[in-house]
Amino acid sequence: MTSKAGQQGSRVVPFERTDDDTLCTIEEVPALVPCKEVEAVCRDVEKVYYSPYQQEKWVFKFSVVVPEQYAGNVVPMFVRVVKSWKTPPKASKLFKIACVASGGLRKGQLVTKSMFLNKMFRCQLRQSGKGPAAYTVVEKILEKLTG
Repeated sequence: MTSKAGQQGSRVVPFERTDDDTLCTIEEVPALVPCKEVEAVCRDVEKVYYSPYQQEKWVFKFSVVVPEQYAGNVVPMFVRVVKSWKTPPKASKLFKIACVASGGLRKGQLVTKSMFLNKMFRCQLRQSGKGPAAYTVVEKILEKLTG
């Protein structure tokens, strides 16, 4: 039985048992990048519904360029979306990253995916989770480097 929240955009990964020993197949393993800052290109932005928290979030996916030893690792940034916002509050992560991406916002300006996609940013990272399940996320965008 599927919950109502589970029908609103959460991803369902079908379980296909190939033999009696197989539990599941891992599709994606999040990167652990042990740096405080990186230079990274935003490669994707998508809205995702997280049913456990009943929240929508923008997920920005950044591909690390510098430092070179971590080049190609993808680190996500999770940005909360609140449907009741007419405009994001100045304290919100969405407002702050839009300011960096645009070089400063003006009244009536639209915040678009194109402000981020294929642009390079200096990003502050943090670790999420612990032990072998730890992975890296972008905490904030510090500076726009290209575009």
